[in-house]
Amino acid sequence: MMLTAKAANRLFAAGVLGLALAHPVAAQSRLSATKSIQLIAIKRPSIGISLVNGGPVVFDLEGGETAGNSDPAWSVNWNLPARSQVVRVCVSLAGPLKSASGGAASIPLSRIEARPESAGAFQNFAGSACGQAAALKVSEIPISGANNKLGTKRDELQLRINDHGLNLPPGAYTGTLNILVEVLEAPALTR
Repeated sequence: MMLTAKAANRLFAAGVLGLALAHPVAAQSRLSATKSIQLIAIKRPSIGISLVNGGPVVFDLEGGETAGNSDPAWSVNWNLPARSQVVRVCVSLAGPLKSASGGAASIPLSRIEARPESAGAFQNFAGSACGQAAALKVSEIPISGANNKLGTKRDELQLRINDHGLNLPPGAYTGTLNILVEVLEAPALTR
């Protein structure tokens, strides 16, 4: 059987239509839209403290100046912007050492003494530092430009208690030593 040209064209058109219906995506135009989202990554400055020797520090009081059985030690690490700053490390006492038995006796702040890095004279905790009462400055690290903006420093503190003349009853006396780290802009060094 022979097809006429007209019949052949109809058959061809039907085949094309059939293909278009079988694969509608290929035969249709696609619509699309694009929108961008900005990504921002921020590395914040950081500062931290890691204990190297965190105690407890035990004092065997004998009526005079008694050193602790170990020296507290820690490392301070920082990642700071490159500008003129100082990292200041201080220690403070939460209060006098109080009797663990609940009695009224205590060891006053003026009788608890410290010496940073085994240098200089012992000082008591009657003063203030780093904006805290009952505190001492242990160290100060200047940061300028790219110098020391990423770093670490180890500090150590010798502690002793002078119980001469306190007439303390036998027993344990407890308290807390806090390590404080602050970052100051360089002009604030007089604080």
